[in-house]
Amino acid sequence: MNEFQTEIEAAIRLVEQNYAGYADKRARLGAEVLEGAATRARNAATQAISLSECDRILYDYVSVFQEGHLVAASITGDGEITNLKRTYNPSAYAPKPSTWTNEPSARTLSPETFLLTVPSFDLQQKATLDGLLAVRDAEIKVRPNLIIDVRGNGGGSDDTYSALRPYLYTQPITQTGTDVLATRASADAWESMLAQAFVTDEEFVAHFNAVMEKMRSVPEGTFIPWNDDSMDTFDEVFPRPAKVAVLINRDCGSTTEQFLLEARQSKKVALYGETTAGVLDYSNMRTFKLPSGNRVLGIATTRSRRLPDNPVDGIGIEPDVIIPNLTHPQSPDDNAIELVKAAVERQLPVGDVAAARAG
Repeated sequence: MNEFQTEIEAAIRLVEQNYAGYADKRARLGAEVLEGAATRARNAATQAISLSECDRILYDYVSVFQEGHLVAASITGDGEITNLKRTYNPSAYAPKPSTWTNEPSARTLSPETFLLTVPSFDLQQKATLDGLLAVRDAEIKVRPNLIIDVRGNGGGSDDTYSALRPYLYTQPITQTGTDVLATRASADAWESMLAQAFVTDEEFVAHFNAVMEKMRSVPEGTFIPWNDDSMDTFDEVFPRPAKVAVLINRDCGSTTEQFLLEARQSKKVALYGETTAGVLDYSNMRTFKLPSGNRVLGIATTRSRRLPDNPVDGIGIEPDVIIPNLTHPQSPDDNAIELVKAAVERQLPVGDVAAARAG
């Protein structure tokens, strides 16, 4: 077996054993489709003579699953993961510009409206977002309108957006839990993620450790609860902001879609923009190294209990107000925020927002 066969065989086994959606996709797409993809990958690996050919074989294999949380990437000489190739949502934007920043930001748009821009829910952004909200809390609560711009936000961790929730809250929030597929390799990948994220929240770490211990004690391939179904209530409903507009686009996926499922339960909230990516049912993507050390797989390790009745994958979350032809956020000609501001301040009727953007 040559080095490329070893690499591809390891990848196939990692997917079959650790991807939380494997059994569902096998039933939905057909066993012959997945087994055929594996056979093609194995056969192609016998003829591969370069790293680029191996990359193509690997990409072709994971693409068959039509899963945004099953991806292949390469590792640079300094250990950075790069070239994370999209395997879903072909209508998505081109790669983000070099000036793109994941840092959350905030500013006052007018005496009536405050803007929060949250380009990422990466766990490493949690402390920054929490600190930003703590500093700007009074400014947010004194204004009747809040715009939260999450365009381009591909997800991260549910814990990152926890400090946003009180501004949106009007009634108990229904939370559908997820189950994690227990394997030793997955537990290793989860623990590696936590170590790199430098999480210090004691309650989260305690829960994490308890789940990891159970993942290592149950038979391989068992689904166990990661988080339970719940009904979340807060002590108060803030009188301001009275209206919250969440600006979304086709690049919103994963944790961002979970945030939107919660946000739209609020009587304050309306969604503006484009239908989201539809990448949520199988989530909590963790990194698994391949034998060469040159590549990794990102594999979804959890499955939502919304399935099979209420899927998001392949469907996305639709806005309440469609704004077509959105430009890339953080681009010079982006005027979506001005349009939403005009709508929430009633300078522009809500029904005219889309027409104004299209014109």
